[in-house]
Amino acid sequence: GVKVEKIEWKQNQVFIKTDRGKTFEAKKVIITVPIGIIQQINTNTQTIEFNPSIAGLLKNTKYIGFGSVVKYFALFDNFFSSELTKPAMILSDKKIPTWWLRFYKDQVLMTGWLGGPQASRRSGNDQSEYREEIIESISSMFNVDKTALGKKLRAMRAVNWVDNPFSYGAYSYEMVGSKEIKRMLRQPLVGTVYFAGEGVHEGGTPGTVESALINGRDVAQSMLASWQHNNVKS
Repeated sequence: GVKVEKIEWKQNQVFIKTDRGKTFEAKKVIITVPIGIIQQINTNTQTIEFNPSIAGLLKNTKYIGFGSVVKYFALFDNFFSSELTKPAMILSDKKIPTWWLRFYKDQVLMTGWLGGPQASRRSGNDQSEYREEIIESISSMFNVDKTALGKKLRAMRAVNWVDNPFSYGAYSYEMVGSKEIKRMLRQPLVGTVYFAGEGVHEGGTPGTVESALINGRDVAQSMLASWQHNNVKS
């Protein structure tokens, strides 16, 4: 893969320039980057530059909510009863509230989920801090000694999506004015620049992979319809 750094565009002509010096040319382009990246365009911390600028179009994207999620992955020697062998989901009031369990012979893979402001506040945390949260949450949830549980931990990794420079977050959510801004983004710029993804989807299943797929399909169909219409006219 390559990193797109600049998009030069005019009606029915697009030049996409990458960090490796390559240029791709097309008549139309679909922008599917997360809302966190769209909100950075034409700012001092932008990762993609548009020429001509589309700052006027995007200035109100701040009214589309975009939050973070921390995903925790922890592989333990199985400390559960031998009777528990099927995948399970657990909800709790602990620091890491949601866990998925999957068993592999004598080990258990636990995947934790923490979203919202609490996830954003953990931006910049290192893996040792996340490890402590894993041990603390699971030990208190199942009444297991922390030291004993730590000895059973074979591998762990935590990912905070707000720290990812290719997303700056995980999922979109509704704010006052979001619907109007999303409706505006769904209108292509002079039939050339299209925006798609879960962040501009309107309807059921918000903030999910399903919404991204639905919206991507709809935008692709809209582009193809426009293309066929123009070809018939010419």
